[in-house]
This record gives sequence, C-alpha cells and structure tokens, in this order.
Amino acid sequence: MPKSSSIFALIILFFVSFGIHSSFGGAIEPQNDVAVVKKTAKANTKTLAPIILLHGYLASKAYVNGHNIPFPADLADVCLRNWKDLKAWINPMLGDSRFINRQACLLHMLSLHYDPATKVFSNQPNVNVTFLGDKPFGSVWPTVCLLTSEITPWGFPCRDSSNLKWDEAQFMPMVQHFEEKHGYERDVTLLGAPYDWRRTANMVEMDSYFANLTNLIEKSVNASGQKAFLVCHSMGNLIVNYFLNRRVGKEWQQKYLNGTINVSAPWAGSLMLVEQILSGNANRLQFGGSLVLSDSTVRSFIRTMPSSFAMLPSALAFPPNQTLLTLAGVDYSTKNMDAFLALAGSAHMAPLYHELTETVDAQKYTPMFCVHSNIADGVPIFYNYTKGIGKSPKAKMGDGDALVNIESLRVCQKWMDEGKLVKKVVEIDGPTHMAILQEAKFYKAVETIMGL
Repeated sequence: MPKSSSIFALIILFFVSFGIHSSFGGAIEPQNDVAVVKKTAKANTKTLAPIILLHGYLASKAYVNGHNIPFPADLADVCLRNWKDLKAWINPMLGDSRFINRQACLLHMLSLHYDPATKVFSNQPNVNVTFLGDKPFGSVWPTVCLLTSEITPWGFPCRDSSNLKWDEAQFMPMVQHFEEKHGYERDVTLLGAPYDWRRTANMVEMDSYFANLTNLIEKSVNASGQKAFLVCHSMGNLIVNYFLNRRVGKEWQQKYLNGTINVSAPWAGSLMLVEQILSGNANRLQFGGSLVLSDSTVRSFIRTMPSSFAMLPSALAFPPNQTLLTLAGVDYSTKNMDAFLALAGSAHMAPLYHELTETVDAQKYTPMFCVHSNIADGVPIFYNYTKGIGKSPKAKMGDGDALVNIESLRVCQKWMDEGKLVKKVVEIDGPTHMAILQEAKFYKAVETIMGL
C-alpha cells in the first residue's frame, strides 16, 4: 500500500472508531442483549445447517458510553470524561504523545473494577461497556471489522485484511467465503454470538448470555430444519465447552447440534498470558501496540480481566515438572500457580483459575472437530525474568500458532486418542492464530466437516 494510502486508511480508522459515522446519519449502537435475529430467508435456508460464530479473546467490537468518568490521577488531565457510543479498541491513530494519546483512556474504560469485599467484577464507575451495538443478538456484525464499518461515507469498507498487519477483519473473510460459495445468508443461516470477552464462563453475569445463545441455536435450527454447527475461535472454545458440559444436557444437544468446529483452541492456556500478566507486552497485544501504549498500561489492563487468568497454562498440557518461568531464582510451573498469581498481585484470581482450568474436558454429547495451525518456534515456551517483574523477559521459543502453544492446541488430539468424542483433528502449517480465519485450507476443512 502506498504511503499516502496508508495514512488515509489510518485517518478513516480514527474517525470511524470515534463514532463520527453517527453524526453523518449512521445508527447509534446501544446494547440489545435480548433480541434474536429475525430476517426474511432465501429459498435455500432449508438446505443449509446454521453456522453460529463465537469469537476469541479481545476479538469483538466493544462500545463505550461514559459520563463524568473519574479517571485515575495519571490519566485525569489526558482523557475526555464524557463519551458516547465510542467504538473502542486499539487504534494506531490515537497518538503517542502525552497530549493526544487517548489509547490508555480507552483501556481504562474497557477494564473491570474488582471489589474485594463483594468479590464482584464490574465496569469502571460511570462507564457502560457493551458488545452488540444496535445489532440484535445473532448478528455477525459484532464479530467482524473491529474498527471499520462494512460501508462508510469514505469508501473504506471492512475487508479481508490479509495484506494488513492488524487483525481488523476477524470473521469477515470467512463470512464472505460462505456467502459467495455456499449461499449462506448473513444473520439468517450464518450467525454470530458475541460475548463479553473480559469475563469467564462461570461468572453469574454470563447467565443471560447463555440464555440468549440457547435461544439463538433453537430458533436457527427450527427455522432451517437442520442442526447447527458452532464455529468457535480461540477463547470462544472455552465458552462453548463450559456451556455444553455445564449448562445444557444430552437430549438438548443431540436435538440442536451437529457439532462444534473448534478453531485454535487454548485448551490448556497459553504462555503468552504469563508475560502479559507479569510485565505486559503491547506489541503482542496488537501489532504496533507499542506506538500508542506502554507495556505497563497493557499489564494493568490485562490484570483486570478474569478471562486473562482463565487462559494461563494448565496441567492439561503442561506437567507440574515443566518450568514455565524463572524469576529471582524461583521456578514457576502449573504446580505453584498460586504463588505466581500472588507474585503478580492477583491472588484473588486463584479460585477462578483452578475452577475453570481443572474442568476443561472433551464434550460428552456434541462431536468435536478441531482445527489449528502451527509455526515452528512461533510462540514462547519459557520466560526468564532476569531483570525482575515489569521488565521484558528473555524468551525461549517453541512451536505454536504465534499466540497459543502447540501443546495446548494438541489437547484435542489427546482426547481423540483417549477415545473421547473428537471426530477429527486438522493441523495446518503456516498461518498464525488469527490468520487461520483467512486461510483457504481452513475453509476446506470446515466444508469437509460440514459435508458442503
């Protein structure tokens, strides 16, 4: 892309992310948790099994509204205190100087506040964060195009971002592929189920989400006459795994589901979260993140979210005798994860970590079809914190998809070898954790699984 085009594209991203489109007549995007998509279907609806997409960690649109927000002292003279319908995520146009950098403001607004007295996680004071915009639950739109719009007054639509360095498109290339090649219809036979990626499946705040997901699956199956496939990416696999193993029974699953297509699943967590929690890494959070964020800002943000701790390495793939990091002469592994959490100032996350990681298991009633990628020496397998907490560690690299270790991804193969309900495992060499969603081999694997 020519330099002038790149600058223009970034300017458009800036305007779209700050909701300027609304001032040109675009819809304001409040939350709508309850509604389920209703739309006139095409003639082929009855022949297609519904596909329901579940995104990963940090991987859907988020919308912020706030009034008179009490920002912490280090941000008080930098951040605007009032926001309306802000489409909020990491944006390279938010600046890197003290006077124009608002990215840290956004991360503060997206972060969760923990009350140790009640043990409740909530939005920051005077802030409301939602994940649907003006779309009904079931629309694919919240799961694609994190900053851009599909159609904008400036002619910069959401698109396949394989030639870009940020993961802007998310599920959009897959949506377009199945529309064009197989006749799927967006929001009718191809649906989305966005969730609050800051939270974990076992939190009471997820009850309404699971009710909406149940309703969406039932309505899509009743409308099509075909059982649905849940296509889950990254953390979305852990959400669905909990839903199927803890929330709905055998009879319901066998009536409504063909199977789950489990893409890039961090079944046993990822070493990347160790670094993010101990020291932060802006560039691992988002390509070019260090241009607008400090590592310490990223660390503070990551530590507020229970979901970050649910994806720390677990004994499901990392045995107690495997050292994950060394700091001040002490080795840490899954055996002493409580000590690690205390070291990170997050001892209150220990019960959540144990409850979630110790209950991940193959589904009992819904067949699993697992697809992941692998890159040689693509992800850290060990960290040595020679300079202490808050300083970048030395990393030993191992195989994985650039975000999740291969040991964690291959848990599905382990379950299959144990005779559990895993019907197929596909490993693709080359694409990264996000790029697999734009990969032709991935589409082919999904088509084969679904019999298309």
